[in-house]
Amino acid sequence: KKMEAKEEQPLTLEDALSHLNITSNTKKKKPKKKKPHFDPFPLNDRVKVNSTAAQGRHFVATEVIPAGETIFEEKPLISIVISDSLDKVCHQCLAMLELDQKQPVVCSKCHEVIYCSLECQEKHQKIHDFECLTFGKFLSISRETALDLNLARMIFRVLVLQHYDPEMKTQFYSLISHTAKFPSDWTNLIKKGLVLLSDVLPEPIKAPMNDLIEICCRINVNMKVWKSLYPRLDIGLCIVNQLSFVNHSCNPNSLFVYCQGPTVKLRSIRPIAKNEDITISYLDVYQGRVDRQAQLEATQFFNCKCQRCQEPLMTSVDGEVSGILCPNKKCHGLISSDGKSRDVSPCSQCGETLSEEDWNKINLKPGLKFQEASTRFASNDVFGSAQVLMEIIDEYSSILHPRHAILFNATAQLLHCYDDRETQKSLSQCKYVIECLQKMFCGNHWELASWYGNLSQLYNRVILNTNSAAIANRLKKERSEAHKKEHEIIVTCYGMDHPFAIISKKKL
Repeated sequence: KKMEAKEEQPLTLEDALSHLNITSNTKKKKPKKKKPHFDPFPLNDRVKVNSTAAQGRHFVATEVIPAGETIFEEKPLISIVISDSLDKVCHQCLAMLELDQKQPVVCSKCHEVIYCSLECQEKHQKIHDFECLTFGKFLSISRETALDLNLARMIFRVLVLQHYDPEMKTQFYSLISHTAKFPSDWTNLIKKGLVLLSDVLPEPIKAPMNDLIEICCRINVNMKVWKSLYPRLDIGLCIVNQLSFVNHSCNPNSLFVYCQGPTVKLRSIRPIAKNEDITISYLDVYQGRVDRQAQLEATQFFNCKCQRCQEPLMTSVDGEVSGILCPNKKCHGLISSDGKSRDVSPCSQCGETLSEEDWNKINLKPGLKFQEASTRFASNDVFGSAQVLMEIIDEYSSILHPRHAILFNATAQLLHCYDDRETQKSLSQCKYVIECLQKMFCGNHWELASWYGNLSQLYNRVILNTNSAAIANRLKKERSEAHKKEHEIIVTCYGMDHPFAIISKKKL
């Protein structure tokens, strides 16, 4: 029977027991109310699934979980290799073939899909048989319509998998979709692409338009970008069942890491108390409060009410990320602006307010300059990009808090523009970026580890160009400390057996 497109229809207890092959001894009764969702996937004893009207379904710790531990591990429910990596990544295990130095096994029919071994090809063959003959048609659909190429491939993959695997279908439709909350303009925009996609669907996986729209919405809400192990590159898209039940926080206590297989691990990055929600971040947290909330509202359809978003602005880290120095030069207070309206809080010390001219300068001009710098960098005008970024830093350093998001982002991007001749300048600015991230993440995050790795490489360059033995010895000690911090954070975030940890240990 065709599945009806219903918004968030929960499983009944009998359905869940049937899914787990358990027979209920109770007599069947007509339920007066819809019973709460019963999650069909197994969990360990350290976490449980709670469900509330405010937070929906979410994970809660049933015991104290120290930092640096794996909370759970699972394989993706659905995964594809993104179009830019079709010739670089195994379509079964998502391994980077260049890193493994393996001769790829190429599909002899479509010549588009590759594997790291015959074993992976055999495992994937049943799925690829459906996709093989239609693979080239996805590109023409995306060119003619607004339907993204990778999204079209994800929809196709969902239809193929649910045809073969009823359990996958049950788990996929247990995930939230927010179909009714997507703007009608967006839905109408992709319908033309879905019509063309429907025309190329093989008969066994044909689906009505309402089902295709619902699948599309479910993918958009629950999809994660799969990154390669080393270096960290975007190579795929995936939906991970249990991970989709982990709620967001702008100050998360855990993160998910990619492992070979492919598998995903959820790991704690700071101690988690008993009965505390397990949280990850859905976005880049080094943003002002209003920017984060606007992004979450547009993509995930909720207003964030985490502790960081509920704190008084000027006493939280957001006061620094969006803080403006008081125009009264004798005062050392801060003025906060949400960046969206001209309503600003007066100075926290003297009560001074911000003029309209200053507001426009701070909240409108930097975005245009960042866009110019990015455009120049993308067109290989690295020098021009660096010039624009330095202009931002020079212009706003005397106006904004030192850890303001504008200054942080400009400095972080500027470090990608420097060459070996500017190592000393790079070294001081890399330390600044690390200082900002330490304040933001309170110690543990993969991004912080990455910058410590960059710092140790910069120390190597400075040491090579130093003639003084005393200075070289001092720099070697500082480099050693950077290595240690990088390794400690990586072990906490990824675990001792992860390739990142093995590489960082060799540096020590």
